[in-house]
Amino acid sequence: MNGYLFYLLKAGLIVLGISALQACQQSPDSKDYFPLEKGLKWHYRVSEQRVGREWRDQEQEYPFSIENLGEIALGGEYADQDVSVRRTSDDTEYYILKNDDGVYRIGKRTQVELKPRFDPEMRTIIPIAAIQAAATGASLTSTAIEELGSENEAFAVKNRGLHWYLETQPYLLHATSSHSLPDPKERRFNLAFDVISTAAEVRVPAGTFKNCIQIQGKGAISFYADPRIGYQEVIITQTEWYAPGVGLVKLIREEPLHLEMYKGGRIYFELTRFEG
Repeated sequence: MNGYLFYLLKAGLIVLGISALQACQQSPDSKDYFPLEKGLKWHYRVSEQRVGREWRDQEQEYPFSIENLGEIALGGEYADQDVSVRRTSDDTEYYILKNDDGVYRIGKRTQVELKPRFDPEMRTIIPIAAIQAAATGASLTSTAIEELGSENEAFAVKNRGLHWYLETQPYLLHATSSHSLPDPKERRFNLAFDVISTAAEVRVPAGTFKNCIQIQGKGAISFYADPRIGYQEVIITQTEWYAPGVGLVKLIREEPLHLEMYKGGRIYFELTRFEG
């Protein structure tokens, strides 16, 4: 499996989130931005561009897919909640909780694990209540604020209505040669997400999709680049588009950097086919 894609999945950036599964496939709701009905399948073309030593991009392209397995019965704190399982083309399963306030990843299970490994805190994929507030200008309910908040204030009201955070790490930043300087991939930081549009239009190989939700996360990472220039700050951006009745149709991750000892890059996920 491609190394960058592995790290994306490990951190939940491509948030994809077995006892009782649904018995038959259902059609997705035409207004649902993250459909979880059993049997739905997404096929993506992944294009990875890494900046080389001489500013020439080193490009890779490969397929990637996600399939909904349906609902699962969990115990404990999730006993009375709707949790679904999604499986990626590398046989990793992601556990997704969905309620009126949003869609969240709560855990994952790799092909070498017998049981799911639950996240310490729910990871927000799409804050549905916040997006509705951004589209209508309505205020958020206290329930939505409580659901989207966290102990370290990873929820804040800003600009169009909602501003939320996702912890991540660099994936495209890379050294051009072996050296003893710190690896930037080991640095953790937050991407601060905002709702950019609730009526975006996006064109991908699978077609043109209208009325998409467009969200964008930005964050900065600072690391020691070399003795001459010292610390270097890199602004990392991730933009995602979700189409009604389909889900994620496009994702772009940008980590721009062009130094002698470190380079950056860009990656695209584009929907090529949706099996509904």
